[in-house]
Amino acid sequence: MSSFEGKLFDALVAYVKASGGYLPPRTSDLAGYFEPPIEDADAVLERYEMFATGPAVETGPASEMALGLSRSAIVDPTYDHSAYTVGTNGYGTNGYPGSYPLALVLAREKAEVAYGQANPGKSSRKLADLAPYFKNSEDLVQVKALEATPDKGPAAKAP
Repeated sequence: MSSFEGKLFDALVAYVKASGGYLPPRTSDLAGYFEPPIEDADAVLERYEMFATGPAVETGPASEMALGLSRSAIVDPTYDHSAYTVGTNGYGTNGYPGSYPLALVLAREKAEVAYGQANPGKSSRKLADLAPYFKNSEDLVQVKALEATPDKGPAAKAP
């Protein structure tokens, strides 16, 4: 795990505390919350995007994965498989299998966040529940194809 994700976690927690419990609307809003300050914070934070915004208490599962690598940070979506997620409850990698391209990991995680925001207090990793929350129908088609293979993706582990 990169030490930067720990610093990003600390900055996010500091922002949420300073803003009265709100997640930042843009990653660049975190620039002033790094201690010590980081050089070229805006350029570094461009590589990340918010999965959720608004009140942290209302985002439910989104508060657990508020930030992640953005699509612009993917060098090759066919081979880039690891994604960091950073939220108010911690940070870590996504746990998807290596055959799951990062672009689809991010699309699926955004759908999970959108589901949680639309259904306060609930979360789901089931693709049937998440399907309406995919912003890009091609991502949904690709995720369905990946998850149709046994032992692929988080749906295989869904409760």
